[in-house]
Amino acid sequence: AELNGVVTFLKQLNDPALVFSMTRALGDGLQKAKASLVNVGDDVTAILTRATTAAADASLPEPARVPAVQLLSHLPYATVSPVLLPLLDQRQPQVIQLAALETLARFNDALVGTALVERWDSLTPRVRAEAVPVLLARPERATAFLHAIEAGSIRASVLDTTQVKLLTTYRDAGVRQLATKVLAAQPASSRQQVIDNFSAALTLKGDVAHGKKIYEERCISCHRSSGEGFALGPDMVTVKTTGKEKLLTNILDPNREVRPEFVAYVVETKDDESYIGLVVNETSSSVTVRQAYG
Repeated sequence: AELNGVVTFLKQLNDPALVFSMTRALGDGLQKAKASLVNVGDDVTAILTRATTAAADASLPEPARVPAVQLLSHLPYATVSPVLLPLLDQRQPQVIQLAALETLARFNDALVGTALVERWDSLTPRVRAEAVPVLLARPERATAFLHAIEAGSIRASVLDTTQVKLLTTYRDAGVRQLATKVLAAQPASSRQQVIDNFSAALTLKGDVAHGKKIYEERCISCHRSSGEGFALGPDMVTVKTTGKEKLLTNILDPNREVRPEFVAYVVETKDDESYIGLVVNETSSSVTVRQAYG
């Protein structure tokens, strides 16, 4: 009787976005009670069908599409994956991409991880950042993710130290073993011999004035120090906490360790122009790229 009352109320609403949001809330409640939204009746089935159509309709405004995308989590993965996966495309508004990722994260189907890994190269930086926790959340996804890192199709540098720790101490023994093998087996840099050759410089006494001159000539375009410079790479204040040895390595082998927020991307325009830099902002209609000297 309670369910029928809710469905009767939903049928009286004229705002599709509100209908989709409230139906999703109903489905979440049923899920906690070990029941399913798809078994409620024909009226709810009709709402789910409308949501499937609305989610893929690029002519609808984003506020109407997002709750439609979210509602699809209450349908079988095999049914909605042909709708959800194309919504990860860069041509979709970012809010739609993120809603699709959030919805995919709610499925326990093993194919979710495989699908995200296969589309990794086409994901925007923001969506990649959100996709990593989704991939780490379930053992089958983490396994697919680690195999992609092992194969070289995804760089291990997308993981921060906390995420590496999570994988190497994962609750699933298979994931733990694979993570230990893959994340410890990153190839040694060919620059190590160069670093070793220059290591004697670490014993020399520093010259602040000369060092500042070199910083202004070589580093100021991408690194800030004491209020000067431009933030394209890490702030020079990190040198105080990481030490001279780390600084020497970063200068001579800058690609050995790159935190995700400092990975450069190439943006290609429809006018056949290319820009490289850090993606600092994305909207449905623009991408802002930061380059040297700000």
